[in-house]
Amino acid sequence: MKFGGIAAFAASVVIGMPVGILLLLGGAEPCGGGGSGPAPSAAATNGIPANYLALYQAAGQRYGIPWNLIAAIGAIETDHGRSTLPGVSSGANYAGAGGPMQFLQATFNQYGVDGNNDGTTSRYDPRDAIPSAANYLKASGAPRDLHRAIFAYNHSEAYVQSVLAKMREYAGTAPSASDAATTTTTTSTTTSTTPDDGLTAGVPTGGCADLGGLTAGTGDSSFTTAPGANAPGRPLSPALTAFIGRMATFYDGTLVVTTGTNHDKYTTSGNVSDHYTGNGGDFGMVLNHGTDDGPVGDAIAASAFLAAGLPRDVAISRGRAGGSQTILSNGLRIQVIWKSDVGGNHHNHVHVGIGAA
Repeated sequence: MKFGGIAAFAASVVIGMPVGILLLLGGAEPCGGGGSGPAPSAAATNGIPANYLALYQAAGQRYGIPWNLIAAIGAIETDHGRSTLPGVSSGANYAGAGGPMQFLQATFNQYGVDGNNDGTTSRYDPRDAIPSAANYLKASGAPRDLHRAIFAYNHSEAYVQSVLAKMREYAGTAPSASDAATTTTTTSTTTSTTPDDGLTAGVPTGGCADLGGLTAGTGDSSFTTAPGANAPGRPLSPALTAFIGRMATFYDGTLVVTTGTNHDKYTTSGNVSDHYTGNGGDFGMVLNHGTDDGPVGDAIAASAFLAAGLPRDVAISRGRAGGSQTILSNGLRIQVIWKSDVGGNHHNHVHVGIGAA
């Protein structure tokens, strides 16, 4: 653990576009009932020592997080304890980290567990270190927010992306030839643009089924706009209206746009707001009968990801995880902000904005 203003575009661009044209994600999520996770791939069974694989799976089950998350970190940190570098089997590396999961002693003192119940807790014993890592990852946000949990383990965006890639390798999935989209994920401290591998969001125990039936895809494409949501004479753009209509086909309820063009011209970063151009809409929790950071907002965010063309499980996973996420594909930009303080309080509403990339 080494701590170390966009113009409106025509509605026809969005509505009627086959999902395949978007060239969006074809990979996999780390789904499965919490800690059960995906079945190990050949790379996992061939590349992870059997005793370590069993420990990763047991720790994932115990703490309700994907086993391949723990295994990916174990691979990157010490090659599952096989590295001969200083600090793996004894002592510490240059940063003071030690053991197969590379814990700082102070962190291990706080999160270390006696995994084999032998009365001692050692960061060098994989039977203690691996469940301790699971304990720390759980405390840091997994499985709901994998990005946050991994970044807490090592404050490096490159490290986060390496762990996510290794997770997918251990889950036995590979990107298809059409995986050409990118996703920009913004947290309160980090921004990254990476190939969209579908792993930037975790899922709570319960897997990747529905969000309370709210995204079963039986909506009728209708939505309402609350009184006062738009400034006089400035309606939502045809493109955003069409996109929200597509969202509504995935949402089993009536979507209510609570803030449209009746919004400040500039964002907190000084850019012209999508709201001002008619390309941004907010879905407040009060009028949509939800709660701050609650499942209704998760479902609304998921409907936006579904409308953008993401696979169902991926959309639900991302909706649950929240954050500021921007999908770029074929010249389009689709931004969804939820459960985030990026650009203001987005815990009480879901923001959806579209524009030219």
